[in-house]
Amino acid sequence: MYVFHFKQFTIKQEHSAMKVGIDSLLLGAWVDWQGATSILDVGAGTGLLALMAAQRSPARIDAVEIEEKAAQEAAENFRNSPWHDRLQLFHANFLDFAPSTPYSHIISNPPYYNSQRPPTAGRALARHNETLSLQSLIQKAVALLTDVGHINLILPYDSAESLRITAFHNNLYISRLCIISPNENRKPHRIAVELSRQPAIEQRETLCISDAATGKYSAQYRLLTQDFYLRL
Repeated sequence: MYVFHFKQFTIKQEHSAMKVGIDSLLLGAWVDWQGATSILDVGAGTGLLALMAAQRSPARIDAVEIEEKAAQEAAENFRNSPWHDRLQLFHANFLDFAPSTPYSHIISNPPYYNSQRPPTAGRALARHNETLSLQSLIQKAVALLTDVGHINLILPYDSAESLRITAFHNNLYISRLCIISPNENRKPHRIAVELSRQPAIEQRETLCISDAATGKYSAQYRLLTQDFYLRL
């Protein structure tokens, strides 16, 4: 499927290595955009997260993407959206990215696979953490974050302990954590997390994507993503 239609925008994904997926949809729908004034999407891919942020927030939004074809396609998706005047795509390595002002919100569905590489170089850049480790991502993000800003990520469930250690060493606090399972009968496989510079009591929640009995999306997932999907 080369085009994915949402309620308020369309994603063209013919050339991007990573297509529209549930991970980014979950994160973009879960993030609390309250108070957002400037947003950075790290590893933009098709631009989905940035466009979801634009739908939910009046903030200025930048996006960084290292893979050339994905960057070109994300830029096209931005131009074709209702919010093209406040979306900007940078074809760059995030670790070299040097904006003039910090961001109130930084979001990312980062590369996290470190097993056997997939067949294409573009997909390898998009999915593998050899080009952007969790530690490097957070360390760089902290440097670009306002004093009251938030970093929001979606990660494999087994990254939770590494995340806590990395957050601690960068003087960050986990303010929100969502433990995500495919359904109520299966073990968690993802976490969505909000990190803050400010001390906070961790708010924890759980989410099941589908209903084990029916195989359909759960009521919880439908409610979370209802502003985006054309139909569920």
